[in-house]
Amino acid sequence: MIVIQKEVRLNRTQAYKIDVPFNFSTDLNTPIQNRHPIFITSKDKLNLGHLTDVHISSRQMAMRQSQAQVLQTPAEETPGSEILGVLINVTFDTLKDLLDQIGKSAADVLVLTGDLVDFNRNLDPSSVADWSKKLKIPGELWEVLHSTYHTKDQHYAQYLDDLIIYSLLIYFCTTYQKPVFITGGNHEMYSLPYGLSPRVLWIRANQGVP
Repeated sequence: MIVIQKEVRLNRTQAYKIDVPFNFSTDLNTPIQNRHPIFITSKDKLNLGHLTDVHISSRQMAMRQSQAQVLQTPAEETPGSEILGVLINVTFDTLKDLLDQIGKSAADVLVLTGDLVDFNRNLDPSSVADWSKKLKIPGELWEVLHSTYHTKDQHYAQYLDDLIIYSLLIYFCTTYQKPVFITGGNHEMYSLPYGLSPRVLWIRANQGVP
């Protein structure tokens, strides 16, 4: 695995704890470092576990907190429409579940083929004080998701989602003693936290998009 030096400069020298729900807590027992697992087997053929396009995105963890509703009514009256935050798919949870399924299966190794993350810069919900409560308020959540925040390192950290992936894969390797092989995808090239191929006056706005 490649060490992300930017994370070290941001004082992120440890992996994250793999809690569900994920809360950005630090795992003091797991430093960020190069790891070279050795896999020895007498098998003629290996059973492969394969995942692709898992698209980990830290923003989903913030969006899950939202108490926004399409039709909102006061608490003492008839409830409005369903709270939208609970409808958000959080790919961290999905990938954690898939890793556990593959770890417990007959697969000998795991192969990940690209698009592990959405963007190389993404919202760090934990940069907002008391984020799990504050981001329940739709206006507060909208503010940190707005484009004016996208260049602020304190809120939009470089390689945050990569560190989450790293933490998940260390969890997988140590828990199930199975190696992981990885290839990159086009999303690993996206440096701006919005759009997939946005255009401004027919000119590509995100030059990180192939």
